[in-house]
Amino acid sequence: MLTPPDAGPNYSKFMEEFTLRQYEGFHVMPDKVIEEARVQVDDPKNGTSSISTDADRLNQAYNLFTTFRRLFVNLILSFQERDSSQSLVGKMTYEDAFKVIEIELGFMFDVLYTKGEIFSSRVGCYLRFISLSITFVVLVFFSFFHEKNQTKKTDLVITFLLLVVAVLLELYSILLLVSSDWADLYLDKNAKIKKAVDHFRLGKYPRWSNSLAQHSLLSFCLKK
Repeated sequence: MLTPPDAGPNYSKFMEEFTLRQYEGFHVMPDKVIEEARVQVDDPKNGTSSISTDADRLNQAYNLFTTFRRLFVNLILSFQERDSSQSLVGKMTYEDAFKVIEIELGFMFDVLYTKGEIFSSRVGCYLRFISLSITFVVLVFFSFFHEKNQTKKTDLVITFLLLVVAVLLELYSILLLVSSDWADLYLDKNAKIKKAVDHFRLGKYPRWSNSLAQHSLLSFCLKK
């Protein structure tokens, strides 16, 4: 969660340049500039901006996620990060804002409760490939050498089924990984790989059920 330390603005250099400009005869004033993230399509009706594609929403959500994830471990944000995020979300339409937050919370859920972030890294991809390869090699070797062992047919069938199912589960997990938002982030920067992988990707499912569970106090009391 920790980021590289930020020394903050170099005030001595700033004041040196400020004084130099004054001596040169310029009329200078210190002012704070807020860096705003780029949004694409303006909506003249309400003065907000809408993000045109899912890739833009995904990148905005990941940028916000990398900023706000530190709040989960009681770290604080700088005023630049606060102002930047406020200006970004403030210029979105409410539909885009909720969709970006939805993707952002999905990233946070993966980090807290799944291994999605690890499997989407280069090391995770290598481990996934090794796992699939070893399982497949075991299936091939068992297919050729099982006749030398005096084993019951029932045990052989069960072992074959377990190995085949293990290979299928590994393949399915790879398809899920390729179809995830983590993969979208990487493929968005690699157009050639994206064209090759698109044929193997699964359909997109809703990120959440659009419903929240609620404890029923009435049902709890009736049970008593």
